Amino acid sequence: MRLEIAKPIEVKKGTRCLSIEVIEDDNIIKINTPTPAVNSTEYNYLLEKLGSDDLPAPYPHKIVEHITHLDDKMLQKIRQDNYDGTKLKTFLSKHSSQVCLYSIQVNPLNLLVEDIHTLVQIQKDAGFKFISVFDVMGSTPEQYASRIKYIQSHTQNKIVTPYLNLCDNPIIFAEKLKKLITAGFKMIGIMYSSFLNPSNYINLSIIRMYYKQSLWFHMSGVRRIWGSSKSWSESNNVPSHLHILPYFGIDTFSVLSKKPVTGNFKKQINEIKAFDAKTSEFLDLAHYETKCGVDNHCSCFLCSKYPTKREFYEKQSLNNKQAEDSRQLYYSIRVHDAFALYNDFKAMREKMIEGKYDEYINKRPGINIMLNRINDLNKPSLPLSAF
Repeated sequence: MRLEIAKPIEVKKGTRCLSIEVIEDDNIIKINTPTPAVNSTEYNYLLEKLGSDDLPAPYPHKIVEHITHLDDKMLQKIRQDNYDGTKLKTFLSKHSSQVCLYSIQVNPLNLLVEDIHTLVQIQKDAGFKFISVFDVMGSTPEQYASRIKYIQSHTQNKIVTPYLNLCDNPIIFAEKLKKLITAGFKMIGIMYSSFLNPSNYINLSIIRMYYKQSLWFHMSGVRRIWGSSKSWSESNNVPSHLHILPYFGIDTFSVLSKKPVTGNFKKQINEIKAFDAKTSEFLDLAHYETKCGVDNHCSCFLCSKYPTKREFYEKQSLNNKQAEDSRQLYYSIRVHDAFALYNDFKAMREKMIEGKYDEYINKRPGINIMLNRINDLNKPSLPLSAF
């Protein structure tokens, strides 16, 4: 199994497009970036909403990412060799035509070196072809590189994907990244951290420009919006956090995935926000109708059934007993978001290639608002000579 990455198409403002081929025997999966992955929670919401016997065409995404939530209970299981990998094997069997990645959501301070090796073995036993190797906080670049080299030497016919923690010390982060690049890795994973600590975003974009190799950067666990919705309430803008990732060299990403919603669900229907491609913002119904009118201009799998956004909210909030249930709407909106974001990034790539990226950005004020706020924060933490 191997990766082939074509020379990047560099786009104004520092963004780029990649064409990636994942090749195994005669099978080739082609990935055009920038593009989102769909995660296992979003897939489960689709199953929950529609039932396994009533599935539409599968998600169009070329990349699907399984998320394991490593709370204290789950960490205890893997440390006692009591982890059941059956669900992972089932997951892989359903996505044989897609690139399957493995990620975790965990407080990085809770991970031990032994956990890293256990997680690698869990992926091997399940049959993953991409093996994610996570980092532990406080490791030196030398310790990190040695661990990656050992795991790679004991992993045959698979693509080892080292992960870096974006919240790491900027100097340590840059040194680890340099070691991965000089070791010849073509794909590097990044564990998301907030733009409020922007140093490593800047360092990531600098090192990507400084080293001219074709590299695939994938970020896991990205928040849909920057900060809380309340911080944007004055302007009624809740811009997508996702659309500015290409500015910092991120080619593919998965969104933050909380544990699937069960039990008592506290969100009210009028509080649930859906992604809107026209503005690149996450809007509740009231703000959608104020900004975009009453018509539903989304053509994703779910939205295409309803001529108005209000009808979508009303119909999709009913459970199988036709009673109002905001959890059902939440499932539907997360499914909508996955479809709509995929389609929007596909359209954005086309604008990049056509040389009309500025036109795309200027029609979406939310992206400009995000960029202006980030530009106020971003100061390169290291001189170029450090790379």
